Amino acid sequence: MTMITVPLPQGLFRMRSGSFRLRSFQTVVRSSFKPSVPRREGARDQLWSVMMESTAMSRAETIELEAWFARLEDKDWGFSAYDPLRQFTLGVGGGFDGTNDEILFTDDVPENLSFCSDFSILEGATNALVKTAASRGARSIAIKGLATSLDGSTIVKKGDHIGIGIPGEMNLHMATSNAVCDSSGEARIDFIAPLWKQALVNDRVEFYRPTARFVLADEESGQIIRDPGHLASTSAVAIEVPYQEANA
Repeated sequence: MTMITVPLPQGLFRMRSGSFRLRSFQTVVRSSFKPSVPRREGARDQLWSVMMESTAMSRAETIELEAWFARLEDKDWGFSAYDPLRQFTLGVGGGFDGTNDEILFTDDVPENLSFCSDFSILEGATNALVKTAASRGARSIAIKGLATSLDGSTIVKKGDHIGIGIPGEMNLHMATSNAVCDSSGEARIDFIAPLWKQALVNDRVEFYRPTARFVLADEESGQIIRDPGHLASTSAVAIEVPYQEANA
């Protein structure tokens, strides 16, 4: 059965605090012939985890989010989310020209060119395409389709997040070095954890709010906390369920 993935309701889950990080998980298999010698298996042993605590919510918001949590408690439901501190890259790959940190917390979409007078969209910079196919386990990827006017510009910087895959089925990666656009509108991005699945030519590379897919860590991980006489707040603990199915 295919997992149903829904977006994190940003309008409701306005984060007050939280963490978004890679955690190491060791997959161990044991041979029935020699069970005393475990061995690791799998191309990648790191998964994203997220802990979130929201701001206070109204009664209507509380009810709506309760329904959202109820769906996620089913194992066939997951949600997509991005790190709010990295919804835009430090490089120009986020599509914005400017350095004002306030931009990190806006909910405006990049197509809206007038949301902030201090910033402007850089044409062709918010996403790119895979130039050369990369196999599962690869730690770098060649990209194409950037505006040639970005020649010499740093698209992503070390620590930036990118999404790789097809729309709605992307896996999240963190850059380990700066990636610079050349005169052909191409670049190479190195990242910390290997690909969960192969990346095919013309798969999308997302710089603006790149996401991962998560499920609640356990049935108690999504909670709405009520304090009599006060508005409710919520918290959630979730772990990544990466896309590993073939994308061809």
